[in-house]
Amino acid sequence: MRFCLVLVLFFIHIICSGQKVGVVLSGGGARGLTHIGVLKALEENDIPVDYITGTSIGAIVGSLYSMGLSPDEIIEVFKDPSFDDWVNGRINEKYHYLYKDNFENPALLKLKVDFRDSIQQITFRTHLIPSSPMDFAFMKLYSGVEDIARESFDELFIPFRCVAADIHNKRSVTFRKGNLGMAVRASMTFPFYFRPISVDSVLLYDGGIYNNFPYDIMINDFDPGYVIGSQVARNSSPPVTSDLILQLENMVAHYTDYEVDTTRGLMIRNFYSDVELLEFDRIDELVKRGYESTLEIIDSIKQRVTTRISKDELDLKRRFFRERVRDLNFDKITISGIRDKEKGYIIKSLRRDYRLFNIGHLENEYNKLLFDENIVSLYPSAKFNSNTGFYELNLRVERNKPLTLYIGGNLSSGSINQGYFGLQYNYFRNNSISLLGDIQYGKIYSAGALKLRAYFAGAIPFRINSMLSYNKYDYYKLDRDLFFKDSKPMYVEFSEANFKFDVGFSTGNNSLIEFGLSGGYLTSDYYSTYNFVTNDTKDLSELYNLGLYSVFSFDNLNYKLFPTEGRRMRFKFGYFFNHERYIAGSTSIIPSHRGQKKFYPRATVDISQYFKLNRHFVIGADFAGYYSDSGLFSNYISSAVFNPGYEPVPISKVLFLPKYRSDGYLAAGAKFIYNLTNRIHFRAEGYCYAPVRGFEELNFNHVKYNSKYFFEQMFIGNATVVYQTILGPISFSANYFDRAQDNWFFQLNFGYLLFNSSVLK
Repeated sequence: MRFCLVLVLFFIHIICSGQKVGVVLSGGGARGLTHIGVLKALEENDIPVDYITGTSIGAIVGSLYSMGLSPDEIIEVFKDPSFDDWVNGRINEKYHYLYKDNFENPALLKLKVDFRDSIQQITFRTHLIPSSPMDFAFMKLYSGVEDIARESFDELFIPFRCVAADIHNKRSVTFRKGNLGMAVRASMTFPFYFRPISVDSVLLYDGGIYNNFPYDIMINDFDPGYVIGSQVARNSSPPVTSDLILQLENMVAHYTDYEVDTTRGLMIRNFYSDVELLEFDRIDELVKRGYESTLEIIDSIKQRVTTRISKDELDLKRRFFRERVRDLNFDKITISGIRDKEKGYIIKSLRRDYRLFNIGHLENEYNKLLFDENIVSLYPSAKFNSNTGFYELNLRVERNKPLTLYIGGNLSSGSINQGYFGLQYNYFRNNSISLLGDIQYGKIYSAGALKLRAYFAGAIPFRINSMLSYNKYDYYKLDRDLFFKDSKPMYVEFSEANFKFDVGFSTGNNSLIEFGLSGGYLTSDYYSTYNFVTNDTKDLSELYNLGLYSVFSFDNLNYKLFPTEGRRMRFKFGYFFNHERYIAGSTSIIPSHRGQKKFYPRATVDISQYFKLNRHFVIGADFAGYYSDSGLFSNYISSAVFNPGYEPVPISKVLFLPKYRSDGYLAAGAKFIYNLTNRIHFRAEGYCYAPVRGFEELNFNHVKYNSKYFFEQMFIGNATVVYQTILGPISFSANYFDRAQDNWFFQLNFGYLLFNSSVLK
C-alpha cells in the first residue's frame, strides 16, 4: 500500500512538473506595451512561461522576454531615448553628421529618377519612417543572443515564434530559426509606416495582416498544457467614407480569431480607444493596465497552472543565460547590393585605419553614412565567427537613384511666394559626389545656383564644396501682408553673382571646419529719393569682392526652419578685398566716381541654443556678432546694400531694412516655445540689435557714421504658431521691427524661406 502511494505521488509530480505554459501576444502598436504588465504579473506570482508566440509589438515584447530580459529591463528598453529615435526614424542628435549635411534647399517634395533602366522611372517614398536607425538598433539588440541560440529560436532562454506577412503570396510566414532581429523587424513592419524588409528575396510586412494572434502556431509548434493569451487589438470596424485609415485597414488586414480554447487556457483582454499606433511614451499606464488586469484573474490561472518557478530561480537562470552573450566586436565587413568600387567607399568610411572595431565605433560611423546622398538605406546584420572569435558585419546597401528632382518653395498670404525646382545628380564610385542645379523664382527673390559636393573617404576624410550662384532681390515689390494696405517702399534692386570653393574636415559628429575662397560681383539699382517718376534714371552701385576665409560650424538643430531642439554655432573669419564703383542717376546729387580699393578683415559669430525645460516648454537663446573694416560706401543706400543685414526671423530675409544693416553689430535674442504636440508649437521671440557704429542718412542720400559707438539699439519681436507637416512647416506669424518704415508684418506661410548664401555673409 505504501509503495502504491509513493508511485501515485511520483506520477503526480511528473505530470505537474511536465505542465508547460505558453503565452500568446497579439499585435496592436503601442497598446502592446500592455503585454509587459501581463508578463510582470505572471512572473511575480511564480507562473512559469515556457513558450512565447507573438505578432508585431507582441513579437518585440515576446522576443525580448525570450532572450532573457526581465519585464523591468524590457520597460527600460522602451523608455530609453534611443528607442523613440529609431521608432520614429530619427538619427540621434549626437550622431548628426554636419560634415555630410545635404544641400540646404526649400524643397517640399523629393522624387527619385533612375535613367539606367530602359524605362525611366520616377519613384515616390513608400513609407513614412526611415528604417535604418531601427535596423541598426535591432542588430545591436539581438545579435549576441542569436549566437547563443545558434539561429534556432528553440534555443533561446524561452522558445519563441513570430509571424510576418508575405503579401505577394497572400500568406503568413512563421519564423522558427535564423536571424532573430530580422524576424522581429519583419513581424512589426506596419505598412506605409515602416520600410518592408526582404527575407530570402521576399518582401515581408507586419504579421498582423494575416495572423495578429498566433495561437495556432503556439498549439502546432509547442502544444503546451496551458495557454495565456493577451489581446490588445480587435478586427477592423466596417469602412466608412470619411476614414481613409479605416478603409486601408479593411483592405489590408484579414480577420483574426482572438480566442483560446477554454479547456486549455484563457484570454486577458485590454482594449483602448485613445492610444495611437506610436504612442510609446504612455508606457507606464499601459504596463500598469496589463499588470492589473492579469492580477484580477491570477487566482484562476493559479488553479489551472500547477507548476511554479520562484523569482530567485528565474533570475538565476536569466543571469546564467545572459552571461553567455558576447560583446559585439568586429574584424570583417562584407557588403551586398552595390558594386565593388562603391563597397570600397563604404568600408573605408566605416573602418578608417582600424582592423578591429566595436559596436560603439560602428554605430557612430554607420549613422554618418546615413547622411550620404548616395545611400538610401543600410541593413546591418552580425554573425559570430568561432574561428576568429569576432563578429562579421554584413551590410545590405541600397544606393540612391542617380537623379533626384526637388520641388518646393513657399506659399504666402502676401507677396513672399517662392517657387523652387532643383535637379541633383549623384555619382557613386570610390568617392561620393553630388551635383545640384536649382532655381528659385518669386516676386521679390529670384536665383539660380550650381552646387558641387564631393566626399573622399580615408584615414583623414575631407570634402570639397563649391557653388556658383546668382541672386536677385526686388525689394520694391513687397506687399506687407493680407491685412494692411501696401505702403510705398524705397525702390531698391540688388543682385549678385557669387562663387565659392572650400575644403572641409570633420572635427566631430556635429562640427566641421572649412577653408575656402569666395568672390562675387554685386550690383544695386535704386533711386536716391522716394519721389521719382518713370523718366528718372536709377543710381547704380557695383562692388567687386574677393576673399579667403575659414569657418568653424557646429549644428544639431532638429529642423532647418523653426527648430525647437539642439544648438548651432558658427564662427567665421576672413580677409577680403572690395572695389566699388558708383554711377549717379537723375535723382542723385552725388557725382559718379570709382570707389577706393580696400583690403580688410571680417569676422562673424552666430550662436543659437535651445534648452528643454520639460515635455512642453523650451527656452532658446541667440547671440550674433559681426565686424568688418570695409567702411562706408558711396552713399546711404549703397552702404546699406553692401553690408549684411541682421535677419533673425524668416520674413526679415525679404525686407530691406537699412537700420538693421551695418559693418559691425552685436545682437541677442530670447525665445519661448510651448510644444502643444510633437509637431505643433507656439513661439514668442524677442531680439535686441545694436550696431557698433551705425551709419545714418543725411539729405540727398549722403551718409555718415554715428558719433558714438553703440549709439542706438533696436528691437525685433515675433510671435508664431508652427505646424511641422511631413512636407514642411505651416506658420502664421506676427512680426514687429522697431524703427522701420513699416513696423508690423503679418504672414501666413507654407514652406521654406531659404535662400542661397551671399558673398556678404
